[in-house]
Amino acid sequence: MRTKRRTLGIFTAAWLCLFLVGIAQAGDRLDPSFGTGGFVETPVGKFDSGPEAPNIWDLAADGDGMVGALADLTKNQDYFGLVRYRATGSLDTAFGEEGFTPPLAAEGIGAAQTQAVVVQPTGRIVAAGFRTDIDTQRPLLAGYRPDGSLDPSFGVGGLVAPKGRAGRGSRAFHDLAVRPDRGLIAVGSKDEHPINISWNHPAGVVAAFTPDGRIDRSFGKRGHVFFPARGDEREYTGLRSVQVLPDGRILVAGFHYCSLFIARLRPNGHLDRSFGGGDGKIVKLVGSRRYGCFKTCWVSSPMAIQPDGSIVVLAATFPDVPVLLRFHPNGGLDRSFGRDGQVRVKLEGDRLQLFGLGLQGDRIVLTGWDEATRRELHFTVLRYLSDGSRDLGFGTEGVVIRTDEPFSGAFATLAQPEGRLVVGGGGQDKAEGDPFYSSSLLLARYLPD
Repeated sequence: MRTKRRTLGIFTAAWLCLFLVGIAQAGDRLDPSFGTGGFVETPVGKFDSGPEAPNIWDLAADGDGMVGALADLTKNQDYFGLVRYRATGSLDTAFGEEGFTPPLAAEGIGAAQTQAVVVQPTGRIVAAGFRTDIDTQRPLLAGYRPDGSLDPSFGVGGLVAPKGRAGRGSRAFHDLAVRPDRGLIAVGSKDEHPINISWNHPAGVVAAFTPDGRIDRSFGKRGHVFFPARGDEREYTGLRSVQVLPDGRILVAGFHYCSLFIARLRPNGHLDRSFGGGDGKIVKLVGSRRYGCFKTCWVSSPMAIQPDGSIVVLAATFPDVPVLLRFHPNGGLDRSFGRDGQVRVKLEGDRLQLFGLGLQGDRIVLTGWDEATRRELHFTVLRYLSDGSRDLGFGTEGVVIRTDEPFSGAFATLAQPEGRLVVGGGGQDKAEGDPFYSSSLLLARYLPD
């Protein structure tokens, strides 16, 4: 009888353990077939006095795998390159140099920063960002072959790196998209110097390129469209994200001083006046007319297009409280979403800074970090239902916070088949007595309901 009870107790304990594991997996929805239990952590060396600390800032599907754009978020802001992973989450060591594209120093490019990556239908991978020459930023595009080497048929030797006089005419690209004709659309800011500071009254810029990296002079005015700031010297404009619609029209999003800014362009670069208030633009106050929206202006305003054409975009209020908004395809605010078209994204007792926005079926996923204390930042993922309410079946009341690294963040999203969603970011840790921080790239893949 005692043996039976012992056997029953062991069986019950094992069943309870499996049950609790099942509850945990059902809550955070991690895909156990990806990496180790749904997570991938890739060490990338040490920094401080050593190498830079890259993070996965953007993701793009590449065949049965994915490529990530790497950005250094330390004060150095000096990392331009890509990493490639296989479908299972393992590092593709056949790509570039052990999974990473080689530095551009041999090409005469010094300090630079990656911001976006796309894969053209031909298989060419294109990264966008900026380089820094003394005190001036210059836009930068790099084209790579599928094996991670520079593609000499793109730009000049694989690069589009215009030069200019130091201290004048700074520009930076922050997002990139592929057009139906395989050409490219890049968005960013003009006179942005330095990044995250608005001393020079920046203007938003949209630039069009042919598939091989030449400026497309049939677009806008000699290949460019600008959205200049007007009047008050405190006002400034910048573009942070771009989406190309199936019919070739182009949506761009960013900020105009303390307001969310969205515009829709026709394929030739002219404003689509059927959008917004009849001028092709939306300017929606979400911050404070006095204070603006500080850092979030510069790192946020990601955008996604839902299957019915609705536009979901992230903005911020003072002092950097994220706000999720949804607009109808014609630019009208969808007042059925959240509270009068808006959802203030807040966690009790914590401060969020959000960087990424993605769609997982009819769910909306936000990524960033949770500033639990002044000394710690944590990789954070939130999921919302289509009506703007928190998806309480995901994580803990709709939120997953990874606390393994004291300094980590989630920045990029990538939708995959069967409703799966990959979230990319990075983290740093510092061992006791170690003068340097160790840095890792982070990936997580989440299952749908």
